[in-house]
Amino acid sequence: MPDITKCLNVNCVMKDKCYRYVCIPDKIAQSYSFFLPISNKIESFKCEFFYGIKTDKNQINPNV
Repeated sequence: MPDITKCLNVNCVMKDKCYRYVCIPDKIAQSYSFFLPISNKIESFKCEFFYGIKTDKNQINPNV
């Protein structure tokens, strides 16, 4: 169970690279929100709630 608020923004250009969107939800106690990026263009993407997916064991890449 992820202890994180999941994102419901299906129109986000980085949703497939954001842990808030792709993590498997808890069946009972999962919280959700609609996070809106500041810029939703792939070349200038900016979202204060973006949570990059781990690229290796020791690092989370916030700029995936």
